[in-house]
Amino acid sequence: MKIAILSDIHGNHVALKAVIKELKKEKVNKIILLGDYIGYYYNPDKVLKILDKWDTIMIKGNHEEYLEDSLNIKNTKLINKKYGLGMVMAIKKLTKKQKQFLINLPISKHLKIDNLNIALGHGSPMTVDEYIYPNTSKLKIKKIFNKKDDFVFIGHSHHSFIFKNNKQILVNVGSVGQSRDKGGIANWALLDTLKKNIHLKKTPYDTFQILKELTLIDSKYEYNCKILHRNIYNNILVTGCGGDIGQSIGKIIKNEKCTKKIIGCDLNNFHSGKFIFDKCEIIPKVKSKTYLKKIREIIGKYNIELIIPISEAELRFFTDNKISSIDNVPLIMANYTSRIIGFDKYKTYNFLKKHNLPHPWTLLANKIPTKFPCILKSRTGKGSQNIEIISAFEKTYDDKHIFQELIPSKTQEYTCGVYRSKENKINTIIFKRKLLGGYTNYGEVKNNKVIQALLSQIATKINLKGSINVQLILYNKIPYVFEINPRFSSTVLFRHMFKFKDVIWQIQESKNLKLEKFKQIKSGKIYKGYQEYICADSKNITINNINFNLDEFKNENTK
Repeated sequence: MKIAILSDIHGNHVALKAVIKELKKEKVNKIILLGDYIGYYYNPDKVLKILDKWDTIMIKGNHEEYLEDSLNIKNTKLINKKYGLGMVMAIKKLTKKQKQFLINLPISKHLKIDNLNIALGHGSPMTVDEYIYPNTSKLKIKKIFNKKDDFVFIGHSHHSFIFKNNKQILVNVGSVGQSRDKGGIANWALLDTLKKNIHLKKTPYDTFQILKELTLIDSKYEYNCKILHRNIYNNILVTGCGGDIGQSIGKIIKNEKCTKKIIGCDLNNFHSGKFIFDKCEIIPKVKSKTYLKKIREIIGKYNIELIIPISEAELRFFTDNKISSIDNVPLIMANYTSRIIGFDKYKTYNFLKKHNLPHPWTLLANKIPTKFPCILKSRTGKGSQNIEIISAFEKTYDDKHIFQELIPSKTQEYTCGVYRSKENKINTIIFKRKLLGGYTNYGEVKNNKVIQALLSQIATKINLKGSINVQLILYNKIPYVFEINPRFSSTVLFRHMFKFKDVIWQIQESKNLKLEKFKQIKSGKIYKGYQEYICADSKNITINNINFNLDEFKNENTK
């Protein structure tokens, strides 16, 4: 007999449907279900309807116990806060008979099928709420077995694995509806009772419908969304990991858990990236003949699946040489046209002029400007650094520099994030900012429809795919664009915290995943801060007569 063992469906009928297709192909005779049919997601009624058509053996999980608590108005707020509105939807959608059926299910069962002794439990056969992980101690797992058990099947932890104790086998089948190993994968197990074979199965499913429901029903509960995109990659490489942008992106990826490991690289190892990235490698400058060789070595060493280049020098190199992947590993960048236009400020000016978009006058610096004061800056310079104000004509320069109109009202400078998806949906975020040392030190989120319309025009005209950063000055209510930077911004972490997740969106789209809907934040403030990291031999150190206990610094890891 072929038996499928499923657990933790959690109202995710899309994942269950995908598994059912596999069960039919495998010619499964019976389904064993280990609880948690409800909670987290929103269609437990459809889940039960699908299961009604099969020969099933069912026990309950902790979420069926939460259902009983919720019906008795016990711990309701705590349950909804911790798990989202899945329980609310279960109470709303399930009939009284269905609710009572789930509540009355046993917490464990012992079966004998084809001379096999099989024990069933959600967390374990003893309790619904015991967490058994792949790294749980062997001694603890061995205590779960009864002497007669051939197989013990459990779920609850959402991590699938097999543990063998001589001839006895424990199988955590993982979760159908919410795998915590990898998003968009339904985990289950297949038992052949005659051959006494057990196999863990992983069935992919499209998360788009679930994400759409999340946006409509439970947009404030981010965990449900994050988990659907967890570990879509195994290893991602971020270059420039010692700089502010690289470290911000490392923090974002780590927080979102969209890869198992984040590898960083930079020109040296004297930076705090080692506290953020799993490993940090040293690479030569991009101009070096050995640069690509070293990147290829890192790709091979860590089985890198995706590269996020950060430094402008690298991005220019890849653009000039029309490189979009290295050893078939894709690079995450804005589209080629955006980079060609954005990396050359004179081309930026010509682009804006061609499409009648507001811009300051711009002149190659080998010519004589007619209006002063004006700005002198590099044609290919970085952001708002190395800018000189010219009060009167002294000399011309080379065509690697430009003169540009000095627009008044410096207090009205804005930095804007623009993302255009593969489906041509445009998301924007606007910060009115204060600069310190060429970087955004303070900013305020603004909801300016004129600027939003201009950003959408730029994204469309440049045929944007991915993320760019637009710098502009608002003068007499007109937004004058002076730079289009085709890279992730130094405000990338601020933007992410305001739900403008351009890094994550681009990672997800590299896997052809559908994006969740972005809800524009109307107001808020940002402040640039600093974080210190230390490595010390003893737990207690004294700095300037101030005592610090290193155990209190929970977020800092020594490596």
